[in-house]
Amino acid sequence: MFTSKHIKPKLPAVQIQQMIQGIKEEMAATAGIMSSTMIRFAELDEAVHATENEINAISTLISQTIVETNAMAKELNTLMEQNDFITKAMLAAAHISQENAAAIEEITASTDEQVTAISNVAKAERPNELSMRLNQDIARYRL
Repeated sequence: MFTSKHIKPKLPAVQIQQMIQGIKEEMAATAGIMSSTMIRFAELDEAVHATENEINAISTLISQTIVETNAMAKELNTLMEQNDFITKAMLAAAHISQENAAAIEEITASTDEQVTAISNVAKAERPNELSMRLNQDIARYRL
């Protein structure tokens, strides 16, 4: 229950108008602050979305870089395997060349021996031929 103690005295109309005007001004200021706050929030939201888009773009580029790096690593491994194959083939060819050189030296030595033998045979046949002619000449002069 209300008693007279709880009732406030009535204010004059001018004071009420001033209070209402003050409340209106504060509400207008608050509305302005809220409006600028909303604008700031919109700007921040836009900046956050722009940052998110940039991060997504960077993430995509990183993923592409990883894929390309992996492809390059595979190609490098293939090149290294081919290089090993070529190196082994060259070593085999060098070994074969050394074997061929040794065989050629043996053939050359054998050929030199055969030439010497043939030369010796030819030298031995020449005196026999001369001896036979000499015997024929002598036989003509015999009595």
